[in-house]
Amino acid sequence: GSPLGVVSFACVKSHREWSEELVQRLRLVGQIFANAILRGRAEEALRASETRFRSLVKAVPTGIALLSNRVILEVNDRICGMTGYSRRELINQEVRMLYPTEEEYEQVGQVAYRDIRERGHATIETRWRRGDGGIINVVLNGTPLDQSDLSKGFTFAVLDVTERKKAEEALKESERRLRTLMTNLPGIAYRCPDVAGWPFEFVSDGSMALTGYTPEELTGGGGVLYGDLIHPDDQQRVWDTVQDAVRRNVSFDLEYRIRAKDGTEKWVFERGGPVPSSQDGFPFLEGFIMDITQRKQVEEALRASEENYRQIFNAANDAFLIHDPVSGDVLDANKTAMETYGCTYEEMRHLRAGGAGTGEPPYTQEEALARVHRAVEEGPQVFEWLSRKKSGETIWEEVNLRTATIGGKRRVLAVVRDITDRKKAQMEAQQHLAELTRAWHANMLGEMATELAHELNQPLCAIVNYSHGCLRLARREGYSVETVKDSIERIAVQAQRAADILKRIRGLIAKHEPMRATVDLASVLAGAVNMVKDEAVKNNIAIVSRLSADLPMVRADRVEIEQVVLNLMRNAIEAMSDPQIARRCLTISDRLIEFRKIEISVADTGRGVPPELSDKIFESFFSTKSQGLGVGLSLSQRIIEAHGGRLWVESDGRSGATFRFTLPVKEGGTHGEG
Repeated sequence: GSPLGVVSFACVKSHREWSEELVQRLRLVGQIFANAILRGRAEEALRASETRFRSLVKAVPTGIALLSNRVILEVNDRICGMTGYSRRELINQEVRMLYPTEEEYEQVGQVAYRDIRERGHATIETRWRRGDGGIINVVLNGTPLDQSDLSKGFTFAVLDVTERKKAEEALKESERRLRTLMTNLPGIAYRCPDVAGWPFEFVSDGSMALTGYTPEELTGGGGVLYGDLIHPDDQQRVWDTVQDAVRRNVSFDLEYRIRAKDGTEKWVFERGGPVPSSQDGFPFLEGFIMDITQRKQVEEALRASEENYRQIFNAANDAFLIHDPVSGDVLDANKTAMETYGCTYEEMRHLRAGGAGTGEPPYTQEEALARVHRAVEEGPQVFEWLSRKKSGETIWEEVNLRTATIGGKRRVLAVVRDITDRKKAQMEAQQHLAELTRAWHANMLGEMATELAHELNQPLCAIVNYSHGCLRLARREGYSVETVKDSIERIAVQAQRAADILKRIRGLIAKHEPMRATVDLASVLAGAVNMVKDEAVKNNIAIVSRLSADLPMVRADRVEIEQVVLNLMRNAIEAMSDPQIARRCLTISDRLIEFRKIEISVADTGRGVPPELSDKIFESFFSTKSQGLGVGLSLSQRIIEAHGGRLWVESDGRSGATFRFTLPVKEGGTHGEG
């Protein structure tokens, strides 16, 4: 080979001959030097090669690992990045640490050794567990260092395919969803060229359910054109609409009829549009077709129902108004409502709740809207209302408000009934009742004339006596002015007493309209007791008063309630006029009962009322007295019922009777309110 160097030996003292043995030794020394130099150069080359290899290994995006007996001998930085472990943590560790399960570790080992022995390399997809516990998907490509001696180890190239796996899984899921969607579509998805008959290039599995034809029959020359399934009366309209959409390059929506394979007619909805095509000459269409037969049937039934509703709505004798539950606006009105108020439908639609009211409290729009809101919050509302027609004529109405779901939305339905004639009849009946009551009062006063004369005679006699006394004192000389003043004051007291008696009599017989006001019921009852006290004494009857002094106020007509109490007490006195009745006692009492009502009872110890007559005695002109008119109890019951109360009798027909009536307590009324 080429010389590696020169070794020179010199001796300056003297010339010397070299022996053969010495030469051989020097040659050996030179050989040693030469080997050292060669080894140094080889090591330097190896170091350079290793440097280049490490640089290459670091540069590749693939992980590289060297294993022997499944123990990690070396890894590149990419492996460390994949696994989250440092090189120090991986070197000399079993590769088992990278597998999530023992099963996966064993399976990879078996497959890798088998494939390398049989083919000289192995490619395996598996999972690794990172240092932070995360799982990654990897592909391992392994080759042996020495195919003849597998114990020397293997080199594995590792590729992280986690993102690819995620993408593949997402794609698979998307495909699965698409297949599921296409399978379960209530119709078909399609692709076809825009030519006559629209031969399908693709159609989903729903074609069988929609048309009765399989996808194979509708595609690939199966002989069935979808365009031929369209109803003849709809074909031209469908063709024109599609061609217009193609020319303008926009999507289209269509509803039309088709005839299925079995001859049945179906309604379908189609949404589609032109799409780019690689084929020249004509565009392609893609879209979706679904069965809407049931919806069409429902719509038809709904139209029929709406027509029936509208006929019933307009044929009703009462006015129907549909209001918005918030604003109170009139959203709909029937024919009767328009006739009632003399308005057109458009004019009715511009009204709000109470818009036809007189506008005078409480018949205002504000009050009407408040009642609409109460119907929403509290439930049905029934009330009377005074309205004015377009012509100016006023009418009385009974209004029933309640919520209802109309057209899928919550509304307030007002059923309005014209009660003008009924109100007029009620007013006439009230006037008749008032006249009859005055006649009854006059008759009662006639019956009480003796008692009233006696009661009035007492203050008059006192006035006369005191007047004579004053005159006698005035004729004397040196009379006492104080004594005269005292007599005059007594005269004034008795005169006021007489005036009060006359006032009560005038109140009973005077003609007046029924007037409801806040009434102190305790004072009314006490006054009635005072009026019959003399008659009771005359008939040897004891009056027991169990009246409360602090009864709540009631809203009533004072004169009418006083007459009812007087009538019941005088009937009780007459019921005990039989000389054979030994114990004669009239008891009047009151009590508060449930539902904020006051109950007044008048009890006697007379003959009683037979059970079979307990209802009949309240009929007009029925009387058990030979001289009676038979109107007292009838009028009394009507008066009490007009006040929102009830009048009835309790008796066993042998031991007296108790007449009871109730009156509602005034809302917000308190004890002692005057």
